[in-house]
Amino acid sequence: MKNIFIRIAAIAVLFVGAGCTPESPPAPISQEIVYTNTKLGFTVIMPPKWKDFTVSQRQIDWGTFKTNSVDIGLPGIESLFNISVMTVQEWKQLQAENLANNIGVLAQNDTVVVSGASAQSVSSEYVERFAEIGGILKTVKIVE
Repeated sequence: MKNIFIRIAAIAVLFVGAGCTPESPPAPISQEIVYTNTKLGFTVIMPPKWKDFTVSQRQIDWGTFKTNSVDIGLPGIESLFNISVMTVQEWKQLQAENLANNIGVLAQNDTVVVSGASAQSVSSEYVERFAEIGGILKTVKIVE
């Protein structure tokens, strides 16, 4: 008798549980892309739609000194934004010479400033990606 009662209880649990469904499906996991530039010492997180982003390295000549930087773009447009790394002293010099007006500080420590700037304008096919640049630049971190 005890054995029959256990079987009936187990079957009842199965039927009650079968009618339960989760209130909402689990949220999809974002496939963000972490780009690390060990040479310049920074990371930046790109959204999944930027999976085919391109990187080209260059030096920016400020007249009295040069800084190393990367241009980040997409197929068809070489540079949607630029990330540049310089010393704190170089950053102060840019400010003193009024050359830092369109450049933002993305990250800094006692010795290094990571700055960035986006393209001034883009063609209509890149408008959606262009709108995401501000959020991307907020993810820049110095790799120590």
